[in-house]
Amino acid sequence: MHFTATRILALMMALLMLSLAACSKRSEPGSEAQSSIASLPESIGTQPAAGDDETDFMEKAYALGYTDEQLEYLKSLDVPEDTILNLSVAETDGPSTSDDRYVLGGYDLGLAGSCVFLYDRETGKATVLPDWQNGYSRVDFLDDEAFYTSDYKAGVRLYHVKNPREPYAVWNLTDSATEEKKEKLLFEAYRIDEAKLLLAFWCEYDASRPSADLIAEGTETYKITLINYDGDIIKEFDTGVAFKQSKSGIAGPSFDKPNLGRTVPGIVYFDIGEESFQCDYQSGTVSGAGQAEPLPSAEFSLGRDGDAKTVRAGDALGDWTLADLKTTYHDGALNMLEATFEGNVTLRGTVTRNFLSEDGYDFTVAKEDEARMPFYVSPEMSYKDDYMFILNFSEELGNPVTLDYDESLDCTVTISDYHFTFAFMTAPDSATVVAIEPR
Repeated sequence: MHFTATRILALMMALLMLSLAACSKRSEPGSEAQSSIASLPESIGTQPAAGDDETDFMEKAYALGYTDEQLEYLKSLDVPEDTILNLSVAETDGPSTSDDRYVLGGYDLGLAGSCVFLYDRETGKATVLPDWQNGYSRVDFLDDEAFYTSDYKAGVRLYHVKNPREPYAVWNLTDSATEEKKEKLLFEAYRIDEAKLLLAFWCEYDASRPSADLIAEGTETYKITLINYDGDIIKEFDTGVAFKQSKSGIAGPSFDKPNLGRTVPGIVYFDIGEESFQCDYQSGTVSGAGQAEPLPSAEFSLGRDGDAKTVRAGDALGDWTLADLKTTYHDGALNMLEATFEGNVTLRGTVTRNFLSEDGYDFTVAKEDEARMPFYVSPEMSYKDDYMFILNFSEELGNPVTLDYDESLDCTVTISDYHFTFAFMTAPDSATVVAIEPR
């Protein structure tokens, strides 16, 4: 690819701007950086000079932010031009800001990784990030003004939404290396929202060993680096948990990746394989599965408009007692919540046939009694506009209702338990009925 004098000058100016931008931080001027702030290695693709023999494709690709190196690489992979240029996102694609203006999208390059871009729904503009995501990758927003990427090769990079081509902070694994001869592997960098920190799991290993046995048993451990949203390294420590390597697969050796569970102020829980651990990230101490984990808790209110209350198993909520609460987390986010409330509660409402089962019935709580029902306090529950649950009739009661699908019965029911399930959206609730009377 030939360059005119105008393009060479433009490239030199772009590299100079990258070098200057590398010294900037997201925090206020004058704060000291503990992270390694690095300029990008690629030359930024520039618009072709007047009279240059560049194609329409190249002009459009440069406008999206692709570098010459990225375009040459995509060409070597035979990625279609339409895939390269038509960068858009569906309503539900990728992480987004709270106002849904910005969203992170991408397209898969197979074993070669993936191309990630920032899409501005307000302007319809997409901007390609300067690095591929190669593996053990994560892209997410820190807040409405910044986002980050983590990758086992590139480390952690923090970006402003207004400038997605140049990270304002970079943390490379070499910054935390203990031995130069060892390879470094970043697993994940998870957000800890309450502390405004990124928690990065990583390790070192001896690359001179056979690929099927990179880790000598018990010789390496998982490390943690804490990085604030300005890119400063806050703390680094060794978890003391032995690094685990699974058997080699088709794509090479497989490693047990730490999975972040739930977090409470100052504490995170994580799993590695079948083992669970508790980490006090303020002191840098990690304890094993033998430590008693606090009972899970969740916020419930009585009815949608009631006062929120944090409850654990055994706590009372109006006429109910929370008998059991189970929560599961994945990547630090709530994956499922199951709550069972017990009581002897009589409610007014309407019984109808359940369309998903031949002999099942649903109960919709009357508006005047909704304020007596447990309501899970969560933004994801905003769609819930009524209280409906499947009726399970007790053995003593038998099946006292017979309705066609177009029929309904206004009645009062007395229920002994109410089972609520939340899994991204609400799964069908259910309740055990011990008495039913027509109204």
